[in-house]
Amino acid sequence: MIYVTGDLHGAWYDPRFNLLKQDDYAIICGDFGLIWDGTLAEQIELTTFSQLTGNILFVDGNHENFSLLNKYPVEEWHGGLVQKIRPNVIHLMRGNVYNIDGKSIFVMGGGTSIDKHLRTPGLSWWPEEIPSREEFELGEKNLETVGWKVDYVCTHAAPSSVHDQVLGKYQIKKHDIVTEYLQTIKDRLDYKQWYFGHYHNNYRVDDKHCLLYQEIYPIEEGKGMIQIQVNLLDANAAKTLAEISNKYPEVDADVKYGSVMVDAKSIMGLMQLVGHSVDLRIVKGNMPDVMSYITEVDLKC
Repeated sequence: MIYVTGDLHGAWYDPRFNLLKQDDYAIICGDFGLIWDGTLAEQIELTTFSQLTGNILFVDGNHENFSLLNKYPVEEWHGGLVQKIRPNVIHLMRGNVYNIDGKSIFVMGGGTSIDKHLRTPGLSWWPEEIPSREEFELGEKNLETVGWKVDYVCTHAAPSSVHDQVLGKYQIKKHDIVTEYLQTIKDRLDYKQWYFGHYHNNYRVDDKHCLLYQEIYPIEEGKGMIQIQVNLLDANAAKTLAEISNKYPEVDADVKYGSVMVDAKSIMGLMQLVGHSVDLRIVKGNMPDVMSYITEVDLKC
């Protein structure tokens, strides 16, 4: 399964990745932040992060050390160009279209730092945060090759029209060359969902555009997931939980560790079937719209 999430900013210990399985992918929409100072401590953090189950993919943002990032060799992977930071930690490069798990995904990194006047060039800010003309042209060329149709788009910034919907009248961030370029892509491209980060919020803009920050969504559905910690209270609970997982494909239950990932539709099924065998605690609510207000609550079923 492919998941998508927002800015990491170097927080390699973030629990959002804990439930990835061996063949899963998680795409970070920019500001990866673990290629920043090149210290031994950072290398250890990268190695620790790479030991998570699953594959961590990232689009670059505006807060990356491009001097260090550009030193990694470029190779072809799943139809596009990448840089492998670790075998399962991979930089998805600007303007490429990838075929991952049967899904076509276009990516474009980069964005404008509104605080660059407070940063030091070459130390905390790099001009390469803005894609080059060649990278913009590569994106158009690759989209032309696939007939201007992909399944999903993952970027750091948003197209100008979506940018306006996110920021409203306040306009802390202005339109720039990146948002304008993405707008031209949006106007021509046929796609199912467009995910982006950069704006440090979790917000379903409309049925095709989703801003992500610290939440993680399955890319196929464009919906949030709710992580539920399942406390097995008796010998029958594990069996019951396994039966639910087998009956409902959208319930991903690892009984050994006592945790499941379910979407909103599955919660009612869990509540009806589990009975009093399992005490459910929602430890992180990630569902937009209906259940976005839930952060921590006990359910006795």
